[in-house]
Amino acid sequence: MPTPEGKARNSYAAYATSLLLQGPRGL
Repeated sequence: MPTPEGKARNSYAAYATSLLLQGPRGL
């Protein structure tokens, strides 16, 4: 079971990736 810190890091990574994929349009 991943630790809360691990989950937060993974969630942040997914968020950053989504921003990169969407680009300025996502904002």
